[in-house]
Amino acid sequence: MRFLGLPFFRPLQPLGPLALRVGVGVIMALHGWSKYQQGSEGWLSGNALGDMLGTTLAKVGLISEPWLAWLVLLTELIGGVLLVLGLLTRISATAIAIVLIIALTFVKGYAFLTPGGVWNGEIDWVLFFGALALMFVGPGAISIDKLLGIDD
Repeated sequence: MRFLGLPFFRPLQPLGPLALRVGVGVIMALHGWSKYQQGSEGWLSGNALGDMLGTTLAKVGLISEPWLAWLVLLTELIGGVLLVLGLLTRISATAIAIVLIIALTFVKGYAFLTPGGVWNGEIDWVLFFGALALMFVGPGAISIDKLLGIDD
C-alpha cells in the first residue's frame, strides 16, 4: 500500500515550499508592480485604494491616507520578491496574509458569488492560504533563510 503515497516523489520534497514561495511571491510582486506602474494618476491617487479594487476602502473608514496605499503596494511588491528569494519568509508571508485578509474582508466583501456565478476573490483566497502555509511550514531547504541560518 505504500506505493499509493507515490514514494518516488519523496526525494523532491524540498521543492514543495520552493514552488509555493515562487507561486505566491511572483503573483504578489506582480500585483504590487502593477499598482506602482499606475502611480499617482491611478491606484495611489485621491482616496488611496480607489476604483482599481472595485470599492473604496475610505468609505468604510479603513484607509483614507495615501501612505497606507503605499504600505499595501510595498508589502505586495517587496514581500513577493522576498518570498521568491526565501528571505525573511515567515515575516513576508505574515504581512501578505494580513493584506489579503483585509482585501477579502473589506474590498471583495461578503458577496462570494458574482452575478455570473464566479467565486468573488478566488485568487485572493488561494494566495491567502498559500501565505498562511508558508507562515506555518517556513521557507524550506532551498532558501536564503536556510543558508543564513534565519530559519530551519
